[in-house]
Amino acid sequence: MLTAVTFVLILTSAVVVHELAHYLNARSVGVPVRAFSVGIGPVILRRRWRGTEWRLSLLPIGGYVDLPGMAPKVAEDGRLEHPDEGMAKKGLGAKLWVLVGGVIANYLLGAVLLAWAISLEPSYQEIVTGAPVAA
Repeated sequence: MLTAVTFVLILTSAVVVHELAHYLNARSVGVPVRAFSVGIGPVILRRRWRGTEWRLSLLPIGGYVDLPGMAPKVAEDGRLEHPDEGMAKKGLGAKLWVLVGGVIANYLLGAVLLAWAISLEPSYQEIVTGAPVAA
């Protein structure tokens, strides 16, 4: 049971860091964020802050940031139209900044956690540096 709880905590932490990077990068280039959600399924907690609806859903195995201009709009007659707001108005550089933010954040999270683990465990220090570690 402890292994499952640990797995869910690690996964949820990675999702939060990933989605928070998308959120912060979108805000930094002027794209409004409609919703920030951690988890999937039924929403169990919902709050509005700074123009964004913050959601916590029942199953903590994913998440998303809802950005305008990422999907086609549906016209009144049912046809799909190109979006004309949010991300659709941004240039390539801004779009890339928002989209790769999550990947960069997860890479940095992994590097920080690995460095932390190495610093805590003397045997890892010996493997990495080659020098014996005094107990």
